[in-house]
Amino acid sequence: MFGQNQRVKQKLGDGLELQVKEIFPTIQGEGHLAGTPCVFLRLAGCNLACWFCDTDFENGQGMALDDVLTNILAVFDEGGDRLDNLVVLTGGEPFVQNVVPLIRQLNGAGLRVQVETAGVLWMPGLEELFEPARDYKPQALTSNSIVCSPKTGKLNEHIVPYITTWKYVIKEGETANEDGLPVGSSQVQGQENLLARPHATVMKRAVFVQPCDEHDAEKNAVNAAEALRVALKYGYRLSVQIHKLECVNVP
Repeated sequence: MFGQNQRVKQKLGDGLELQVKEIFPTIQGEGHLAGTPCVFLRLAGCNLACWFCDTDFENGQGMALDDVLTNILAVFDEGGDRLDNLVVLTGGEPFVQNVVPLIRQLNGAGLRVQVETAGVLWMPGLEELFEPARDYKPQALTSNSIVCSPKTGKLNEHIVPYITTWKYVIKEGETANEDGLPVGSSQVQGQENLLARPHATVMKRAVFVQPCDEHDAEKNAVNAAEALRVALKYGYRLSVQIHKLECVNVP
């Protein structure tokens, strides 16, 4: 958390065991599926260390793939029709582990998967599980999707065609005049770094801007105002992390 986590290297293996931090029902609070009741699978480990990250994703537990699937299905059974058929695969960075067998199993069980990633990593087999962004049908009940929140200046070239949603964390004073997107480093607070941008064909509605949560009311208010300004000026969508609102009591 807060840039103090150990950076781990991608270790793929056969994907039959995963390091899992937690599995729980909640709502998706960000991006194009915000507000959707779903199941979160938080995997342990990350290859980056972002100074503003407030998520505990370390010290995961090794779980066999079959046990991961059983636990996820149990949450859906308990939730009944209150939950959408959506599993959000998050972290940390989900792609530090081989998640291809897991996604195949989840799809086979009739569940769609949304992966939240920083876009630096990729692995063979993912191209069979995700439609290119231009072909993605957001209303399809079995459509997998990738939400990329760039934290570095360059993305893995293989992931770019499959990114459904681009999400940027906005901090006041660290946005570019040209496009309103971040020019501040996510790895070293206060250091300049032009984060990777969407390619020219990406529609503005696929780009979400989200206020940086600095756990300080005054700073958060300024960041929220900046994110709103950027959304209005450049035509992006505003993402406000609705799962953190006081009226929404979720894990």
